[in-house]
Amino acid sequence: MVLGGMAAAWIGAGFLERIHKAHIMTVIAALLAGTAVLLALEALLSGASWSALPQDPLLRAVAGVAAGLFVGSISSLLGVVGGEFIIPILIFMLGADIRTAGTASVLIRLPIVLTGVARHWLTGHYRSQTMLLYLMVPMNWAPSLALLQVATSR
Repeated sequence: MVLGGMAAAWIGAGFLERIHKAHIMTVIAALLAGTAVLLALEALLSGASWSALPQDPLLRAVAGVAAGLFVGSISSLLGVVGGEFIIPILIFMLGADIRTAGTASVLIRLPIVLTGVARHWLTGHYRSQTMLLYLMVPMNWAPSLALLQVATSR
């Protein structure tokens, strides 16, 4: 997921200026509604352990890269870190439990976010360096480091 996500974050950030804002809002709404339905289904199937993919490592690797492309595109185009999509993908495609998916989400999203931020920085999408420092760093690093500390202390 990380490799696909980083590639898509780099490419997606370059396409950002070509997409009209009204279309982005429709895409966000559809993606979040679909995710909500999947999470509601997962809650209804509480206790059931299942995965949409068989245990074939090659198939899972290809699906992981494809999922990373999806998450990286969303992350770079919409300005989200992708956890709201990474966690359901890990649960529904790969059969991870919620704790594992949450922790893995942090590890997966950091390189994706950094790639998107780098591309946005290089294309001049940030108005100032202080905006980047005061918004991006605390929002992404502090919670991520706290979650990693909790996950590794178990």
